Amino acid sequence: MKIKAHLLVLSNRLLVIRVWQSSENIFPEVEGKALVSAKDSPVYVASVKNLSLAAETNDSSYIFFYSLEVVMPCGFMDYPCQRWCHLLNGLWSSLPVPSVQEIVRNDANNVPERYIKYLEDRPLSSEKCPVSLDIPIINLSLLTNGDEDERKKLDLACKDWGFFQIINHGTDEVLPKMKAAVAAFFELPLCEKKKYAMAANDVQGYGQGYVVSVEQKLDWNDLLFLITMPSSFRNMKYWPITIPGFKETLEEYSIELQRVIDEIFSNLSLLMGMEGGFLKELQGVMKLGMRMNYYPTCSRPDLVLGVSPHSDCSSITLLLQDDDITALQIKHKEAWIPVKPVPNALVVNIGDVVEAWSNGLYKSIEHRAVTNEKKPRISVATFVIPCDDVELNPLETMVDDNYRPRIYKNDVKYVDYLRHTLARKMDGKATNLQYLKL
Repeated sequence: MKIKAHLLVLSNRLLVIRVWQSSENIFPEVEGKALVSAKDSPVYVASVKNLSLAAETNDSSYIFFYSLEVVMPCGFMDYPCQRWCHLLNGLWSSLPVPSVQEIVRNDANNVPERYIKYLEDRPLSSEKCPVSLDIPIINLSLLTNGDEDERKKLDLACKDWGFFQIINHGTDEVLPKMKAAVAAFFELPLCEKKKYAMAANDVQGYGQGYVVSVEQKLDWNDLLFLITMPSSFRNMKYWPITIPGFKETLEEYSIELQRVIDEIFSNLSLLMGMEGGFLKELQGVMKLGMRMNYYPTCSRPDLVLGVSPHSDCSSITLLLQDDDITALQIKHKEAWIPVKPVPNALVVNIGDVVEAWSNGLYKSIEHRAVTNEKKPRISVATFVIPCDDVELNPLETMVDDNYRPRIYKNDVKYVDYLRHTLARKMDGKATNLQYLKL
């Protein structure tokens, strides 16, 4: 069987190709040998063991994952290839797009067509956001002291909302320094910021994430993404060393967050019927991925989104946001609820990993960000990322055949879930967690 592929990504056990539908019968399950060709990649003859995943993308193309038995180079052929996504080294690549910050600097009154969302996706086409609901506020100092009532509040927040704000977390002094460091980066000239642009096969760097197609509608933001902890995972070529104190501030903030994260995991472990250190140990070598966002003003905030609806492929996420701009919205009971900033608070949300471990008891909630006309906004989302080989099985204490039957698979590794998630644009929660469900 010959396949003319517009994408080729290959490791010694995984083949990923992108094809366009040519008939009603796309590609059935394949047994035997496949010849895969690409203009700028080697051609491989592989014994294809089975088709392990097939998913439709946003532009009527299809992505296929094949498990390989034998791989051997055999020359080149002349079929075209586009670098659509990359799952070999960094697992992900986002196509380069213009800086939204520069678009606004050049013409603040114009919104390019590519940023105008489809009617059903626009922020004001949804049900009007209720303004009387606030997400729970958790006092971290009480949790640290073993307060049972506060732990029950945390339990309810994770079950009912999947989001909460934490106060008295002990990181107040570093928060303004962190905001200033991020602002300093985005104030650099574009030519300077481009020195830190994402490489073709890397998740880290300056640009915009989850851009997988030239036809895709874009979000109204620029970002800088860095792995900050452990230090051995850092790629320093993306760190803007021209900004005085930038590195030191990110290190200080990361260390303070690690303490907060440990306390949250300790309490979640106890609530899930485990010893206090269980969830931290379960994750292996835990990484902190920091996404620093810049949302320029927008003359038509009713047409665009700062970040499209999504759930997080993390264990948990901690968000530092501006105190005077309400932009984050979470989906609660089919309505979009604005998260009003609380001065010096950190917003915490449950990620897909903890939802799977809790067998769906703790909710990874869909969320998005809107824009405004008057003032740009900065936020810093820190994702807690487990080790690649960690399995996302529901914990035994969270499964009961009579009252809470298992809804998620066994033996799905985090790296496989991450491949599935990062190979597509942000598109709500269901497409992420459906991969994990029975």
